Amino acid sequence: MRIFHIIIIIFFVFDGCKKDDNSPTEPAQKPFDLTVLSGKWKGTFKNIVTQTADFTIDEQGNLTGTAANTSVTGKWTIDNTGKVTGSGVWNFEIYSKWYDAACTWDLQMNKEKNQLTGTWDIQVPYSTLRDMQTDLSKQ
Repeated sequence: MRIFHIIIIIFFVFDGCKKDDNSPTEPAQKPFDLTVLSGKWKGTFKNIVTQTADFTIDEQGNLTGTAANTSVTGKWTIDNTGKVTGSGVWNFEIYSKWYDAACTWDLQMNKEKNQLTGTWDIQVPYSTLRDMQTDLSKQ
């Protein structure tokens, strides 16, 4: 009889340890891809002074917007680690001269997928427009 009780106890212990298949699981983390990059982004970039940036990224990674109240266009990509790179053109004026300057971005998205930080580099002969610190927030 004692062996019977031990077998019953062991059965209940192991049965109680089984995983509950009906228990809720954590939602799967959404990967870094163009769907999390697309949308409206606002923030700043800093050279000698801090300027504002307002960008919209579509589902293909195309960028349109403004920086310091002038036109910016480009194309961004994102890898599976959240690294955002891109290139484009910034149309702006310095000392009464208009530039259509090539530019590149090297940014990192945070794990919450609502912040981008990194650098923005403008291909002009002014060193203050090189490797500008850039901080953007998803709107």
